[in-house]
Amino acid sequence: MSDLEPMKPGEADVAIERAMQSKPKAMIIREKLQAMLDDERTAKQFVGAIRNMMHQG
Repeated sequence: MSDLEPMKPGEADVAIERAMQSKPKAMIIREKLQAMLDDERTAKQFVGAIRNMMHQG
């Protein structure tokens, strides 16, 4: 698979799972992000920050 080809459904989950198994930090980051996104106010701030970063380029 080329880096430019879109992933098929399920491939992203497999890739994430493999990365988490090989890199414990990825799991910690994922858990922190999930906790942030579970709180609606924090999730809105997070999405807003990502939008701002995307529009700055």
